[in-house]
Amino acid sequence: MRAAVLQASLQVPVRGLIEPTDHSAGSVVSDFKERFPVGMYGIDIDVVGGFKKAHTAFPSDDLCELKYLLGFPSMPSSLAESAGLLAWYGLETVNGSPGRLQAP
Repeated sequence: MRAAVLQASLQVPVRGLIEPTDHSAGSVVSDFKERFPVGMYGIDIDVVGGFKKAHTAFPSDDLCELKYLLGFPSMPSSLAESAGLLAWYGLETVNGSPGRLQAP
């Protein structure tokens, strides 16, 4: 079996990547940066549809408790509504990988 490595380079404009919006999701990255250290930024894109979403992640050696995220004005209310369930399963620490929860 042969394997290949695909390497790509992407230049992203500083301004104009995301259209400004009044939706609370438009300020979540700035809310995040004001309160916590940022470990990395990432974006999801596809060849046909282009830009899909942006990620901001904690440094992997500086985890955050879920309760601190609940105070963000831009966080969806569903996070607060699910916080008890997440704590029940021991998922109250957010790790450095975007979109993933990890037990402490």
